[in-house]
Amino acid sequence: MSSDKKAFGLWSAVMLGIGSMVGAGIFIVIGEAGSIAGNIVWISFIFGGIAALLSGYSLAKLALRYPSRGGIVEYLVQGFGEGI
Repeated sequence: MSSDKKAFGLWSAVMLGIGSMVGAGIFIVIGEAGSIAGNIVWISFIFGGIAALLSGYSLAKLALRYPSRGGIVEYLVQGFGEGI
């Protein structure tokens, strides 16, 4: 048996998140975005990146506060009650 340590650490989690968000969709819409916005299309990517970071930060804080397997559904139940 090898003594290689395999772990899902911070770097792996960050790369998985980026890969999941970017996906192939970015390559599909870039041409249309460029034709509409022209040379300033990069600003939309900055705003989108900021929105993604804020969303990820919020979900990370909720995951620390309510550790369960329910994910977003659990956060909604905690915030609004069982009737949601």
